[in-house]
Amino acid sequence: MWLLCVFYHRYLRFRRPEVESIAKLYGFEDEIEWKEPAGGVEDSPFWYLKVPNEEAAQNLAARAMLIKGLYELWGEGKDHEELKAKLRAYPEDKQAPYIREDTTFKIVVEGFGCALDLEEQLDVIRDLSFMKFKGKVRLSNPEHEFWYIQTADGNRNNGMDDDIPQRVYFGREVGRGNRNNSANKTTAPRQLITKLALKDRKYLGPTSMDTEMSLIMANQGLVCERSWVYDPFVGTGSVLVAAAAFGAKTMGSDIDIRCVRPDKFSKCGEKVSLQSNFLQYGFAPPVGVLRMDSHRPALRKDLECVFDAVICDPPYGMRAGGRKSGGRKFEAGPYVIREEQRPSHIPSTQPYPMYECMDDLLDFSARILKLGGRLVYFFPAAVDLYEDQQVPQHPALRLVSNSEQVLSTYRARRLITMEKVGDYDREEALKSRRQQEGVRSEWKEVSCGTSTTLVSPSHACFDRLELCIGPAGDPRMEMAVPSGKPGRNKYW
Repeated sequence: MWLLCVFYHRYLRFRRPEVESIAKLYGFEDEIEWKEPAGGVEDSPFWYLKVPNEEAAQNLAARAMLIKGLYELWGEGKDHEELKAKLRAYPEDKQAPYIREDTTFKIVVEGFGCALDLEEQLDVIRDLSFMKFKGKVRLSNPEHEFWYIQTADGNRNNGMDDDIPQRVYFGREVGRGNRNNSANKTTAPRQLITKLALKDRKYLGPTSMDTEMSLIMANQGLVCERSWVYDPFVGTGSVLVAAAAFGAKTMGSDIDIRCVRPDKFSKCGEKVSLQSNFLQYGFAPPVGVLRMDSHRPALRKDLECVFDAVICDPPYGMRAGGRKSGGRKFEAGPYVIREEQRPSHIPSTQPYPMYECMDDLLDFSARILKLGGRLVYFFPAAVDLYEDQQVPQHPALRLVSNSEQVLSTYRARRLITMEKVGDYDREEALKSRRQQEGVRSEWKEVSCGTSTTLVSPSHACFDRLELCIGPAGDPRMEMAVPSGKPGRNKYW
């Protein structure tokens, strides 16, 4: 059945990958189809989606963070009069089960990019009186809800895209994202976002992942009650909290000793840690949290095919730079820790180059993921300098989706989702990594504030790309300026 899929107008590049991941989780990924919105505008929140049945639609709406509602369209048009003509032509046998005398219903009027006051909403409802609704009106918990959705015209100064055409839709609600699903006893996605809001969380840090994004990552990682999820850069546990919300067992590690040693106090004077966030929401705490260097993982080398998903936000310098074990103490000779120092010793660290970190992450994930398991992680990118070949590859992993989140005029990050499609082969993995390192050796490194990106010779700006010092004279404020394009391609 074809439905109107109305998205929240946010995270525009994440919407379809999230829906397709949830469809795979429920086993009907091969049965969904997409049709472009009216006007062919990709950023429009009004897409057409084909699903096998209403149960599938309700499962999508009950899990997706970015679906506002799914509706069986009874009519649509460029204006109200065209919509009325379509509604009059809609087959009566399809209307009959929902307009009988023994049913209850209500009509909801909503505007996208425009606000309709109460009188305008009532005028719309009165003008639909030609429809043969025989049931009783019930504003609270009716059996059937019908939605009249009107988009703004391009003349309104409302911040919306001018190329989204004016359109009017009318349809029966099949699933909605802010309503609990009593069938499978799940909390509505928008209510879950509110419940897990960072502002109320006990244990936070500067790199704690946004709640909504954490839940989107969990959806793309196919997390469910039978999942075992690992985060090798666990930090304050935001990603694992989202996975635990869907019933998964979790485990994490971090090079920062604070992930296992509580060092903060709440407003009430209570000592809090990563586990405090799980106990706060009544979730099962992680099976284990390790202080571990991702560059030199302490897990057994023969440990393979253990986890269903690896979901993380690696350190790439936008808020915190990556660190790995090393430094002058390691270079001086054997690193010996005296027995009396062991209880309080914190090993020295050194900077962890971004691509080395990403290569280590892919290799580690390819080894410990089960076949069909997913790796979901963020990759930094400069808006105008990004190319697909910048994303690291691995012979055992297949790219599923690559979604851009723009952070500023010049900086972005991309949510990369990969799936394990083959057995881990150490020799093949090492060969692939060396080939990629050889290719990158010819690229130019560009500083974007505290993070960096590499630009390949195939990029149009490569020959004109120069490094200069920012106006503050601070070496950390290096900017890449393609000569001849002042002001447009600056990165900091």
